[in-house]
Amino acid sequence: MLGAIKETTGEEVAHVYRTNVFAVLNVTRAVLPTMRRQRAGHIINFSSLGGFRASAGWSVYCSTKFAVEGITEALHDELAPLEIHATVVEPGFFRTDFMDNRSLARTGQRVADYADTVGKTRIFALIDHIGEAENVGLKMPPTKRLIFESPKPGTPLMLAAPSIAIDFPLKILIWEDSQGKIWVSYNSPAYLQERHGVPQELLQNIAVVETLAAKAGE
Repeated sequence: MLGAIKETTGEEVAHVYRTNVFAVLNVTRAVLPTMRRQRAGHIINFSSLGGFRASAGWSVYCSTKFAVEGITEALHDELAPLEIHATVVEPGFFRTDFMDNRSLARTGQRVADYADTVGKTRIFALIDHIGEAENVGLKMPPTKRLIFESPKPGTPLMLAAPSIAIDFPLKILIWEDSQGKIWVSYNSPAYLQERHGVPQELLQNIAVVETLAAKAGE
Protein backbone atom coordinates (compact mmCIF):
# COMPACT_ATOMS: atom_id res chain seq x y z
CA MET A 1 0.00 0.00 0.00
CA LEU A 2 1.52 3.28 -1.15
CA GLY A 3 0.13 6.50 0.31
CA ALA A 4 0.24 8.87 3.25
CA ILE A 5 -1.38 7.85 6.52
CA LYS A 6 -4.08 10.48 6.09
CA GLU A 7 -4.80 9.24 2.56
CA THR A 8 -5.29 5.63 3.65
CA THR A 9 -8.75 4.35 4.61
CA GLY A 10 -9.42 1.91 7.43
CA GLU A 11 -10.33 -0.82 4.95
CA GLU A 12 -7.13 -0.29 2.96
CA VAL A 13 -5.11 -0.63 6.16
CA ALA A 14 -7.05 -3.73 7.22
CA HIS A 15 -6.47 -5.36 3.82
CA VAL A 16 -2.68 -5.03 4.15
CA TYR A 17 -2.70 -6.21 7.77
CA ARG A 18 -4.81 -9.26 6.92
CA THR A 19 -2.12 -10.41 4.51
CA ASN A 20 1.10 -9.24 6.15
CA VAL A 21 0.32 -9.64 9.86
CA PHE A 22 -2.84 -11.60 10.64
CA ALA A 23 -1.92 -14.34 8.16
CA VAL A 24 1.47 -14.70 9.88
CA LEU A 25 -0.26 -15.02 13.26
CA ASN A 26 -2.80 -17.53 11.96
CA VAL A 27 -0.18 -19.81 10.41
CA THR A 28 2.01 -19.56 13.50
CA ARG A 29 -0.83 -20.54 15.81
CA ALA A 30 -1.67 -23.45 13.51
CA VAL A 31 1.82 -24.99 13.55
CA LEU A 32 2.80 -24.36 17.17
CA PRO A 33 0.86 -27.29 18.74
CA THR A 34 2.77 -29.78 16.57
CA MET A 35 6.10 -28.09 17.27
CA ARG A 36 5.42 -28.08 21.01
CA ARG A 37 4.57 -31.78 21.02
CA GLN A 38 7.76 -32.71 19.21
CA ARG A 39 9.83 -30.13 21.10
CA ALA A 40 11.42 -29.08 17.84
CA GLY A 41 10.78 -26.72 14.96
CA HIS A 42 11.83 -23.49 13.33
CA ILE A 43 9.50 -20.63 12.42
CA ILE A 44 10.89 -18.36 9.70
CA ASN A 45 9.01 -15.10 9.04
CA PHE A 46 9.74 -12.68 6.21
CA SER A 47 10.01 -8.98 7.01
CA SER A 48 12.03 -6.49 4.94
CA LEU A 49 14.27 -3.46 5.24
CA GLY A 50 10.98 -1.68 5.88
CA GLY A 51 11.00 -3.38 9.27
CA PHE A 52 14.08 -1.36 10.21
CA ARG A 53 13.07 2.08 8.97
CA ALA A 54 9.88 3.49 7.52
CA SER A 55 9.73 6.19 4.87
CA ALA A 56 7.22 8.56 3.31
CA GLY A 57 4.46 6.75 1.48
CA TRP A 58 5.15 3.35 3.03
CA SER A 59 3.74 3.93 6.51
CA VAL A 60 1.17 1.12 6.45
CA TYR A 61 3.43 -1.37 4.68
CA CYS A 62 6.38 -0.67 6.97
CA SER A 63 4.18 -0.85 10.07
CA THR A 64 3.25 -4.42 9.10
CA LYS A 65 6.91 -5.31 8.75
CA PHE A 66 7.66 -3.77 12.14
CA ALA A 67 4.86 -5.97 13.48
CA VAL A 68 6.42 -9.09 11.97
CA GLU A 69 9.73 -8.15 13.58
CA GLY A 70 8.09 -7.78 17.00
CA ILE A 71 6.08 -10.98 16.66
CA THR A 72 9.15 -12.97 15.72
CA GLU A 73 11.34 -11.50 18.46
CA ALA A 74 8.67 -12.33 21.06
CA LEU A 75 8.27 -15.84 19.66
CA HIS A 76 12.01 -16.36 20.00
CA ASP A 77 11.82 -15.70 23.75
CA GLU A 78 8.57 -17.61 24.26
CA LEU A 79 9.70 -20.73 22.43
CA ALA A 80 13.39 -20.97 23.32
CA PRO A 81 12.77 -23.21 26.39
CA LEU A 82 10.83 -25.60 24.13
CA GLU A 83 13.72 -25.99 21.65
CA ILE A 84 11.70 -24.18 18.98
CA HIS A 85 13.48 -21.45 17.03
CA ALA A 86 12.10 -18.28 15.50
CA THR A 87 13.93 -16.26 12.83
CA VAL A 88 13.00 -13.16 10.90
CA VAL A 89 14.41 -12.65 7.38
CA GLU A 90 14.88 -9.05 6.21
CA PRO A 91 15.50 -8.95 2.44
CA GLY A 92 17.01 -5.89 0.82
CA PHE A 93 16.42 -4.63 -2.71
CA PHE A 94 16.27 -7.18 -5.51
CA ARG A 95 14.23 -7.68 -8.67
CA THR A 96 10.65 -8.81 -7.98
CA ASP A 97 7.18 -7.67 -9.04
CA PHE A 98 6.89 -5.62 -5.84
CA MET A 99 6.33 -2.33 -7.68
CA ASP A 100 4.05 -3.51 -10.47
CA ASN A 101 0.27 -3.40 -10.41
CA ARG A 102 -0.07 -7.05 -9.39
CA SER A 103 1.56 -6.33 -6.04
CA LEU A 104 1.39 -2.62 -5.34
CA ALA A 105 -1.84 -0.98 -4.21
CA ARG A 106 -2.19 2.80 -4.07
CA THR A 107 -4.50 4.86 -1.94
CA GLY A 108 -7.58 6.17 -3.72
CA GLN A 109 -7.27 9.55 -2.00
CA ARG A 110 -4.50 12.04 -2.84
CA VAL A 111 -3.73 15.05 -0.63
CA ALA A 112 -1.89 17.87 -2.41
CA ASP A 113 0.04 18.88 0.72
CA TYR A 114 2.01 15.62 0.51
CA ALA A 115 3.31 16.28 -3.03
CA ASP A 116 6.88 16.86 -1.85
CA THR A 117 7.01 13.75 0.33
CA VAL A 118 4.66 10.92 -0.59
CA GLY A 119 4.18 12.43 -4.05
CA LYS A 120 7.84 11.88 -4.88
CA THR A 121 7.57 8.26 -3.76
CA ARG A 122 4.65 7.41 -6.02
CA ILE A 123 6.08 9.08 -9.12
CA PHE A 124 6.80 5.70 -10.69
CA ALA A 125 4.63 2.71 -11.39
CA LEU A 126 5.59 -0.44 -13.27
CA ILE A 127 2.95 -2.53 -15.02
CA ASP A 128 3.95 -6.04 -16.04
CA HIS A 129 1.71 -7.02 -18.96
CA ILE A 130 2.79 -10.66 -18.76
CA GLY A 131 0.93 -10.89 -15.47
CA GLU A 132 -2.08 -9.10 -16.91
CA ALA A 133 -2.19 -11.56 -19.81
CA GLU A 134 -1.91 -14.53 -17.46
CA ASN A 135 -4.91 -13.23 -15.53
CA VAL A 136 -7.07 -13.77 -18.62
CA GLY A 137 -5.46 -17.04 -19.69
CA LEU A 138 -3.20 -15.61 -22.41
CA LYS A 139 0.54 -15.48 -23.00
CA MET A 140 2.66 -12.64 -24.30
CA PRO A 141 6.41 -11.90 -24.52
CA PRO A 142 8.07 -9.79 -21.82
CA THR A 143 6.30 -6.42 -21.91
CA LYS A 144 6.41 -3.76 -19.22
CA ARG A 145 5.10 -0.23 -19.01
CA LEU A 146 6.77 2.40 -16.83
CA ILE A 147 4.51 5.27 -15.76
CA PHE A 148 5.92 8.57 -14.54
CA GLU A 149 3.44 10.57 -12.50
CA SER A 150 4.11 13.91 -10.83
CA PRO A 151 1.60 16.73 -10.27
CA LYS A 152 4.26 19.47 -10.15
CA PRO A 153 5.24 19.31 -13.84
CA GLY A 154 1.92 17.82 -14.95
CA THR A 155 -0.53 20.39 -13.62
CA PRO A 156 1.00 23.45 -15.40
CA LEU A 157 1.05 21.43 -18.62
CA MET A 158 -2.63 20.53 -18.40
CA LEU A 159 -3.55 24.12 -17.58
CA ALA A 160 -1.67 25.37 -20.65
CA ALA A 161 -2.58 22.49 -22.99
CA PRO A 162 -5.56 20.53 -21.58
CA SER A 163 -5.52 17.86 -24.30
CA ILE A 164 -2.14 16.61 -23.05
CA ALA A 165 -4.11 14.76 -20.38
CA ILE A 166 -4.62 12.13 -23.11
CA ASP A 167 -0.89 11.36 -22.92
CA PHE A 168 -0.44 11.95 -19.19
CA PRO A 169 1.04 10.49 -17.11
CA LEU A 170 4.12 9.96 -19.26
CA LYS A 171 4.65 6.34 -20.26
CA ILE A 172 7.51 4.21 -21.53
CA LEU A 173 6.91 0.77 -23.05
CA ILE A 174 9.66 -1.85 -22.76
CA TRP A 175 9.05 -5.01 -24.77
CA GLU A 176 10.76 -7.98 -26.36
CA ASP A 177 10.06 -9.01 -29.96
CA SER A 178 9.97 -12.53 -31.42
CA GLN A 179 13.74 -12.38 -32.09
CA GLY A 180 14.52 -11.60 -28.46
CA LYS A 181 15.41 -7.95 -29.14
CA ILE A 182 14.41 -5.43 -26.47
CA TRP A 183 12.63 -2.25 -27.60
CA VAL A 184 11.97 0.95 -25.66
CA SER A 185 9.09 3.08 -27.01
CA TYR A 186 7.70 6.42 -25.87
CA ASN A 187 6.19 9.65 -27.19
CA SER A 188 9.00 12.17 -27.62
CA PRO A 189 8.71 15.68 -26.11
CA ALA A 190 8.79 17.17 -29.64
CA TYR A 191 5.85 15.00 -30.71
CA LEU A 192 3.86 15.86 -27.59
CA GLN A 193 4.60 19.54 -28.06
CA GLU A 194 3.36 19.50 -31.64
CA ARG A 195 0.33 17.31 -30.89
CA HIS A 196 -0.95 19.35 -27.95
CA GLY A 197 0.52 22.80 -28.51
CA VAL A 198 2.72 22.72 -25.42
CA PRO A 199 4.33 26.14 -24.81
CA GLN A 200 8.10 26.16 -25.31
CA GLU A 201 8.72 27.26 -21.73
CA LEU A 202 6.95 24.12 -20.44
CA LEU A 203 8.75 21.67 -22.71
CA GLN A 204 11.20 20.88 -19.91
CA ASN A 205 8.29 19.42 -17.92
CA ILE A 206 8.05 16.50 -20.34
CA ALA A 207 11.72 16.26 -21.36
CA VAL A 208 12.33 13.90 -18.43
CA VAL A 209 10.79 11.06 -20.46
CA GLU A 210 13.91 10.92 -22.64
CA THR A 211 16.18 10.55 -19.61
CA LEU A 212 13.96 7.84 -18.20
CA ALA A 213 13.87 6.02 -21.53
CA ALA A 214 17.67 6.05 -21.70
CA LYS A 215 17.88 4.59 -18.21
CA ALA A 216 15.26 1.96 -19.02
CA GLY A 217 17.26 0.85 -22.03
CA GLU A 218 20.45 0.27 -20.03
